[in-house]
Amino acid sequence: ASNGLLVAEEPQGAGWVRHRWVHRYPINYYLVAFAVTNYEAYSDVVPLPEGDVEVLNYVYPEGLASAQQETPRLIAQMQLFNALFGTYPFINEKYGHAQFSWGGGMEHQTMSFMGGFSYELMAHELAHQWFGNKVTCGSWEDIWLNEGFATYLSGLCYEYLEPVWWMPFKRGRRDLVISQPGGSVRCMDTTQVSSIFNGRLSYAKGAFLVHMLRWVTGDSAFYAGCRNYLNDPELAHASAVTAELQAHLEASSGVDLDGFMADWYAGEGYPTYSAEWSQDLDGTVALQLSQSTSHPSVDFFEMPVPIHFKNAIWDTVVVVDHNFSGQVFTLPLPYQVDSALIDPEIWILSGQNVVTRIRDTAMGSDRPVLFPNPASTTIQVRLENTGSGPVEVRVMDHLGRLVLEQKSVVRNGLLELAVHGFRAGGYVVHLRMGPTTYALPFVKEE
Repeated sequence: ASNGLLVAEEPQGAGWVRHRWVHRYPINYYLVAFAVTNYEAYSDVVPLPEGDVEVLNYVYPEGLASAQQETPRLIAQMQLFNALFGTYPFINEKYGHAQFSWGGGMEHQTMSFMGGFSYELMAHELAHQWFGNKVTCGSWEDIWLNEGFATYLSGLCYEYLEPVWWMPFKRGRRDLVISQPGGSVRCMDTTQVSSIFNGRLSYAKGAFLVHMLRWVTGDSAFYAGCRNYLNDPELAHASAVTAELQAHLEASSGVDLDGFMADWYAGEGYPTYSAEWSQDLDGTVALQLSQSTSHPSVDFFEMPVPIHFKNAIWDTVVVVDHNFSGQVFTLPLPYQVDSALIDPEIWILSGQNVVTRIRDTAMGSDRPVLFPNPASTTIQVRLENTGSGPVEVRVMDHLGRLVLEQKSVVRNGLLELAVHGFRAGGYVVHLRMGPTTYALPFVKEE
């Protein structure tokens, strides 16, 4: 099994046969490959508008029946990628699978080596024929152009073909990325294989970078920009760096992506959002959206943030341009809202976001508001009209015992306190800011 087309099987005597393979496309540096064992071979066929593509499968004899049940699922995957990202790059030859005994797979050009034939693995290695093989990363620093895209395209197969798995795919990758506070998509240590092929960063966070590029540019511009990138005569069947993908997406969308890429590609970490809202009788919603970041390399992620408002009958998604923490938005809605969610479709890589409805009389007043209440890991205190400044914090339990005493800082009218180490029960937060003191009760959950 090898790259390109099998053009001859030539007997050599004494039971030997020479298999002659020819590959006429330019080939990525590290993707020349062949495999030899007592394979069973069979083909699937993918009908495309440009013509049929043979998928030539070499599998272990003992796994033949199982593989024949699994590999036809690739047909719809190739048709999807062909429609979204342009003609299968090696359409004049073939695609194929060669089973091997490693875990996972390897995207050898026109002949992926496969440790198995799971739906997601087949999609991932097939996606590399566009992202990684037709256009490969120009340096290991840009490995996300290969692995982030291949990971995301396997998710697109869920979105378009198996939608029940689309949200679990996004949740799983998000939870993997936010399991640690730091790490950039840009590979900072290209001397270590474990750094280059980092599952959390190059693959999962890289996939979310692709997903968020789609979000900020819009579907039409995103797919057009990707196709232009893949068909660029300077890049097709050659190499590219991140700036060249960015240029194509900017040209198709008209969006300046410098700040976005500085935060999400070069920067580390992710944001966590907190929102407080109230609604007047005329339907006007007052929303205050705040953000903390998990790593000091990025002080604020400027993003369009979707907020989903709903009641038992109506629902509305409002996208707000979030430019600074504590930003207030006035949103007219034609119905009374009973709940709100931040980014329910998971367009943005973010942490454990919190939404709190506050009393209408509290929004815009000088009275502090503590939320969430009850709390499990952190609490925030909104001190309207306070701005920033030092604050003395004392937390007492229900028996009046001091459990926390510290000096802290209010930033943009918000103070955040970690309470994950507290026992379940009732507490009172005492705050002193200059001559002013506040006492705010809350309940710590298990």
